[in-house]
Amino acid sequence: MHKRGHGHRVLSGLAIAAAIALTTVLVGCSVGSPDASVDRTDAEAVPRAYFDAWERGDWEAQWSYMAPMYADSVPEPVSSLEVLEITLDEEPGATRRAFSVSFEIVVRGGGVTMTTDRYDWMYEFTWDEERSSWIITNCGWG
Repeated sequence: MHKRGHGHRVLSGLAIAAAIALTTVLVGCSVGSPDASVDRTDAEAVPRAYFDAWERGDWEAQWSYMAPMYADSVPEPVSSLEVLEITLDEEPGATRRAFSVSFEIVVRGGGVTMTTDRYDWMYEFTWDEERSSWIITNCGWG
């Protein structure tokens, strides 16, 4: 998932049709519904659940692990996604955790903004008292 930026990219007709269909389904959705099987108080369980949802193409669940500022993110469809390593990046704080995540993806179709490759990204999680959950508040290249 990536934040839409000011850069332009030509999308195929199929990608545009898929984006329109997905947008139609998700209109008005700022964050997804919680997955009851995930212990959202466990800071290390949340990144794994986020990646599991991404691999399944469950955008609603994936967004439920993200801050509302990511509500306009464009989903990145994948054929496969494998988390290679999740490492706590620094001493944990009471309301903030940072993880380095290495993962490999095979994008489905032409991809939206990513290519089939290995990525090493940093994910910052903040405790959200309202949701009683750790949520992604920052992510990107590490």
